[in-house]
Amino acid sequence: MNNICIEAIDWGLRCIDYRIFRSLIQDNPRFRMLVSKGGFKIQKENFHHNRVRTRLATVIVHDQDQAFYFFMEGIAKSPKIKKVKDVYRHLSSDWLKQNWSKWFRLLKDARPWAYTLLCDIDQPWAQRLGEHLLAWPSFWNTRPLTQRPERGEAVSMPELPAEMADFWVAEHLSVEMRNEPIVSLPEPTHGGEGLLPLTKASSLPLREAMEASAVPDGAAEGANKRRLGEVVYERDQLAKRLRILEEVHAKELAAKDDEIQALQQRLGECAQNFTGAVEELREFQEQTMQTQMASFEASVLGVHPDLVAYAAQASQRGAGLRERVNQMLAHQREVNKRYGTLQSLRDELRKTEQMLMQVKLAIEDAIQPIAGISELQRDLEARIDELKQKLGEESKNSTLALPARLKAYIIEIPFDGNALDKYSEVRRMLESPLGKKLYGTDGCTEALNLLKQRQNQAVDALARANRVPQTMTHESVTGPLLEIVQLHNFLNRLAEVDLFVDASNVIKHCPRWAVSAAMAGRGSSAYSDFIASCQHRAKFFHSMTLVFDSDLPNTTVEKKGKLALVSAARTPDGQDAGNELVEQLANVATTEEDDGEEHLRWLVTNDIGLRMRVCNVCNAVVDVFAFANFLKN
Repeated sequence: MNNICIEAIDWGLRCIDYRIFRSLIQDNPRFRMLVSKGGFKIQKENFHHNRVRTRLATVIVHDQDQAFYFFMEGIAKSPKIKKVKDVYRHLSSDWLKQNWSKWFRLLKDARPWAYTLLCDIDQPWAQRLGEHLLAWPSFWNTRPLTQRPERGEAVSMPELPAEMADFWVAEHLSVEMRNEPIVSLPEPTHGGEGLLPLTKASSLPLREAMEASAVPDGAAEGANKRRLGEVVYERDQLAKRLRILEEVHAKELAAKDDEIQALQQRLGECAQNFTGAVEELREFQEQTMQTQMASFEASVLGVHPDLVAYAAQASQRGAGLRERVNQMLAHQREVNKRYGTLQSLRDELRKTEQMLMQVKLAIEDAIQPIAGISELQRDLEARIDELKQKLGEESKNSTLALPARLKAYIIEIPFDGNALDKYSEVRRMLESPLGKKLYGTDGCTEALNLLKQRQNQAVDALARANRVPQTMTHESVTGPLLEIVQLHNFLNRLAEVDLFVDASNVIKHCPRWAVSAAMAGRGSSAYSDFIASCQHRAKFFHSMTLVFDSDLPNTTVEKKGKLALVSAARTPDGQDAGNELVEQLANVATTEEDDGEEHLRWLVTNDIGLRMRVCNVCNAVVDVFAFANFLKN
């Protein structure tokens, strides 16, 4: 099929209204995307504007499939086309095939008839004729060209069926064509079988009947001159209006330039003011932050300005101490260097012995020793004796110094929470084969006696520092949790309590089990004694759960009546028992809410971080020394 020309599409847009065009858009999404490309919107008010119609025709003609869809589906709904279809019912296919060319010359507007011939006549010749007409731009122009005779020849009027003779002459015969000879249209280049050329005959009888209505040539010339004068006047008026508009636009453009310059100047001033305001706001914010930080340090952290001044004075007074420390460290480095010569002497002795061995092997393997090699052997042996003598003196001095340094280390261990762990490390080192070989039997015995004495003093100091006064019979509140320091005051309520114990924390802080546990580890009698004491007291509670740290990959649970022993699985963060206690308390709280049965949930620990983690699932925390006193009594 030939392409549809843009003039045919433009004529189709003039034939339909907005309602028909909207139905086409709703029925075909692809057609909707085509006409709305680029965000173009079509409304009822602007549908018949020339600019809108020209754009639609230009867009539709680029997609011939959618153009054919618009031409066949849209124009067919036009009322003008529907009237033409009623006429075609009176015309046979043979008549149209023989007389279509003559007939179209007599019509006021042959375009609706050509469209109906294309769409409604199911004949090959009609289809080929319609394809040719669709690609003929001059045929679909808005104002078809008036056909003029050629060489005085005309085409005769075809005979019409009797049913439509009156209808034809009254409604559709072209008035202009009644006064002029009717000439034939050019035949389609591709033609088709059955398409006959127009025959030429004499003028129509109808022309003689319409001669009275012809317009004289003089009158036509005067009308043309008047029209020409009107066009010239309109052109002059338009030129005048154009000059006026140019002047107005120039003035408006100058005013807009002045306004833009004023706005730019104001924008620069605003930028400067904004920069100054930002700087002032930053300075004010810094001053406010410093004031708030000082207030925070004074109220929350307890840092008073007088304390800051005292800290500065203390730093100045500590300058002398720092100097003493530097001197002591320098002296210590000299001592370390002195004792470090022992290793260098041993290295030198080893190298000299290797050289002596090489010389002896050379002498043994030689057929005849060279002169001087025996003297070299004697020199090497003398050097080895000298090094051994010097090494013996240094070893004696280091043996005397090492125990003194070990004693100083043991004495300088402070009595804090890590003291027992450090004493255990020293004991293991002294009892190891390396320690016995390094310090000797007498040195190890003396160091162990001092270690035992200092360890007992550390236990007593820790007990005095952590002992709970017996006169305290009330409960203090730490944060959102109730802290219990006397379990005997709650004997009547212990049956409602689910007690969770951070067992490792209790054993570490209580001197009753701390020493034995630090020396022997998890398998010591301290753990057995602690578990036995807890099992004896578990009858007072609704349940008691002891959670221990362990190196196991999975958590294990062992039940002994009301007592449960839990070995928490090892975690990368080292919070083995802490994580297990948080999970156990959360599970018990959820289970009690689901069952509707609630008990008091208490936690025994001195770990501040663990207390904060369980504040939402725990009713109270028990001090470890209060729990130890409860187990002891």
